[in-house]
Amino acid sequence: MVYIGKERRKHPRYRVSKSGELRSDAFELLTRVQVFELSVGGARFLTEADIAVPESFGILFAHEPVFYPSRLIWRKDRIVGVAFSGEPTLIPNFKTS
Repeated sequence: MVYIGKERRKHPRYRVSKSGELRSDAFELLTRVQVFELSVGGARFLTEADIAVPESFGILFAHEPVFYPSRLIWRKDRIVGVAFSGEPTLIPNFKTS
């Protein structure tokens, strides 16, 4: 998908290929994701399953023990855009599934 027009994001997004997990605020696994765009302020990813993504949740990236509080901005089918909504939290001794 190529976007032609004025960029409205506060931060530029970069193409990446990262695995991750959406987690509830209690760290319960909601679904696995494949992140393909990432910026300082948010991300765009594909969910593994067609689930109802909650308004707020956290993202854990594979091999990074950091919980990124996030909020849902938009969704189209299994593609989701989110904004990071708080300070990342280090999770000591935490492993992603």
